[in-house]
Amino acid sequence: MKRQKWIVRAIGFLSLLVLVFTFIPKSSETVVIPISSAQGPTGKIELSVPRKVYAGDKAVLSARLDLKDLPTDSVSATITGWLETGIKAVDPNGRVQIILQPGSPVEWRWVLWTARITDYSANLWFWWGTDSREQLLLVHEFQLRSEDFFGLRVRSVRMICLGMILLVVIFQFLPAGEKWREKIRSLN
Repeated sequence: MKRQKWIVRAIGFLSLLVLVFTFIPKSSETVVIPISSAQGPTGKIELSVPRKVYAGDKAVLSARLDLKDLPTDSVSATITGWLETGIKAVDPNGRVQIILQPGSPVEWRWVLWTARITDYSANLWFWWGTDSREQLLLVHEFQLRSEDFFGLRVRSVRMICLGMILLVVIFQFLPAGEKWREKIRSLN
């Protein structure tokens, strides 16, 4: 009797542990890239790029661009960012253009959602422009690995763990669980 109670609680604890483990973020990398051009601005861009994600989960790619030495003719300068990838869903999708405020950094944030277990290639493009011209500042290529959780889809693992935790709570801690425990004992 006591042994059964401890076994059920151990199953609940292990399910909770696995559930928490599935929500721990996968690896990402932060890269600082200097930017310099003969006719455009100079500065740096800091990229936070995810390297691994569970299939079906979302990942966030962020970029912070800090430009200095803007040309004097750049009255209405803009920065355009675009994430080119084969990932199922990217938000925002397409080119994102931001008007530069002198002395203020520019920040982007893309949310990625992978559907399949595979390696995705991606290119991150940045352009600097004025009313009269546009110049490529940077192209950064990276890989995103979408994987499963020990051979299973992570959403399935989470649902199984939640179901196990719910069963443990019902059988161990709720009054209705006592009635079911009595029925199980009577079968022995």
